[in-house]
Amino acid sequence: MLHIKEKGIQIPEQISLVGFSDNIIASIIDPPLTTVAQPAYEIGAAAAKLILEEIDKSPLQRKIVTKTLRTRLVIRETTINRVS
Repeated sequence: MLHIKEKGIQIPEQISLVGFSDNIIASIIDPPLTTVAQPAYEIGAAAAKLILEEIDKSPLQRKIVTKTLRTRLVIRETTINRVS
């Protein structure tokens, strides 16, 4: 964002920006950053549960597991009138 501003490009008029994780900084920078909020606690809990389920298994019993958790789009001023 700093580099874009240094180049004189206007946010969001000329370019839209979206970040990940919805860190508190995203809401207080100028302009506030649109983000994809990720459920950090749930990601950690799911990972811990999966590893505990697999830890005592032999390598031949272990399996690859894909787990999908919901994210949420938090629209702020870096994408105003650009994301619906």
